[in-house]
Amino acid sequence: MDQSKKNVSASTCEPVPYTIRLARRMNQHDPKRFPNNPCPRCNGSGWLVVYALEDPAGGKGFQGQLTHCPVCYDRIHATKNRLASGLPEELKDKTLNNFTYAESWQRQALEAAVSFAKNPEGLLFLGGQSGCGKSHLAAGIIYYVARSGSQPPLYYSWPELLAAVRRTSRNWKADDIRDTLKDCRAVVVLDDFLAAPNGHPATAALETAFEIVSARTANHRPTVIVSPYAAEKIKALYSVLYKKIERAAGDRLISIDPDESKDFTIKRALA
Repeated sequence: MDQSKKNVSASTCEPVPYTIRLARRMNQHDPKRFPNNPCPRCNGSGWLVVYALEDPAGGKGFQGQLTHCPVCYDRIHATKNRLASGLPEELKDKTLNNFTYAESWQRQALEAAVSFAKNPEGLLFLGGQSGCGKSHLAAGIIYYVARSGSQPPLYYSWPELLAAVRRTSRNWKADDIRDTLKDCRAVVVLDDFLAAPNGHPATAALETAFEIVSARTANHRPTVIVSPYAAEKIKALYSVLYKKIERAAGDRLISIDPDESKDFTIKRALA
């Protein structure tokens, strides 16, 4: 068969340009190549190829153009941002929507997290009893911001952050992670803030915390602090750091008093 007859449109009886055929092929769902693809329009890429019957530039041939897939671009965009944030695997399914509450203090923490997620400015402090869902709320904020923002939020576990600071301090050629965090415009989540095995952070850890928090609050960078210590504990550890946090957080300072009955990790283990 003549090659030209293979690419003939039945409606126009004219050869179909290559760019149009390519666009149709890229937009066509192929279950063999993409068995887990949830979107039949764009093969899960988040993009569609559109084509015009005329070249607006007046050149030869037909022009193809990429456009966002209205079905799944936002979902894929959010997934990429969340993966880039550094959120650990154990928190990947935690969202603000699946955070359940039964007590007034839980509702207060959720409302503060939702308020920050919708308007990520200043500082949100979630501190106190371990296992009560603070990291869940922080992960939910990352999920929400990843969907709505163009810049991926960043997640740091405090012990891992201190380890990175020690590594860069021994290598003068390496970029200091503290300098990166001080003026980073993205939402930064500091989980397990000031956590220490004996409950007493080292002086170097307190100085690093003050350096980062002071710079971010001075530059009005959106920050979420999740700490195993209530606000009063941090005040006793380093009053100047506490004042920085209190001033920046305002009514978004959520301090949960230590109470083992609020530790849901223990309840789930015993269930």
